[in-house]
Amino acid sequence: MNSRVADVKPENFLGGGYNGTINISGGYIENYQLGGYYYAVYYGNNGGSIVLDGVNVNGNTLIGQQSNTACYFNGQIRIGPDFTNFGFSDLMHEYGHYLQSQSMNGVAYFFGAVGSALSVNDPNHLDKSFEQQASLLGGIYADTYYND
Repeated sequence: MNSRVADVKPENFLGGGYNGTINISGGYIENYQLGGYYYAVYYGNNGGSIVLDGVNVNGNTLIGQQSNTACYFNGQIRIGPDFTNFGFSDLMHEYGHYLQSQSMNGVAYFFGAVGSALSVNDPNHLDKSFEQQASLLGGIYADTYYND
């Protein structure tokens, strides 16, 4: 079991309701499901909070995902167990990928996401336009909705 996950129980993922707590640098995230709708709430150690509509966050990697990376895929922000300094700005960057997926057509998002996945080991990965846009969208969302 990943030490990042504080209190996940399998039954919490089946029927809806509370889905567990994910600890990250500077705060923690609680995941929820109401019917078929998912959302997460980030609580900062400074007392601030923000609702991340449409996603859940977990500490499990996708097949092929490096354990020291994070990614967004199909409604899930996945934080690798070895990404030990994952914090609020990383969370908002990944949420920016969710916002991209909602604003771009499926084909354009797919090709951007594939290009992003293929460049994850590139030292200039975050300089790619798809990554820059994710950071920008996540930052705008945080500036608009972060309650501190």
